[in-house]
Amino acid sequence: NTLIDVSLVDDTYAGLRDRAMFALAYSTGPRVHEVAGLNVKDVTLVKGDELMYEVRIIGKGNKERPVKPVLVGGAAQYLHKWLLLRGVANGALFCYITKASKGSGAKGVLSRKDAHLTPDALVKILEKRRLQAGLEHLSWHDFRRTYISDLINQYDLVTAQKIIGHSSTSITAK
Repeated sequence: NTLIDVSLVDDTYAGLRDRAMFALAYSTGPRVHEVAGLNVKDVTLVKGDELMYEVRIIGKGNKERPVKPVLVGGAAQYLHKWLLLRGVANGALFCYITKASKGSGAKGVLSRKDAHLTPDALVKILEKRRLQAGLEHLSWHDFRRTYISDLINQYDLVTAQKIIGHSSTSITAK
């Protein structure tokens, strides 16, 4: 099982949100506070034959880091489905979801679209899904490390450093 698998089985709004978060994190390598801080205005649908999103991440030192390449494939599909539910009103990209009352058949309630999930909340969500998937210890930074390793393998250390926004290649190499 993977994190995406267990969130696909969960047909609640939280399952939809979580798979979009995990796919975005795996595909773009943000820090946990960068995921928490994403706003709807930070993702832009790219016109074209394929579903694609540009993602703008505000990183350390309030530096803007556009994600290259754009979000495509399954990650773009999951984000698109989440945005169809969440709506494109200003506010947090990934917001809180409260459980629906028992017996109502509802899949949850999007609450406080203006309030960002905290990094602590993201850690709890990841831990819940990790346990459901039966995975070993996993952190949000593991998404970032995997993304950086993939960049280095696909390009080279200098290109990966520029894409990820590190100040030096020695940081990227770690």
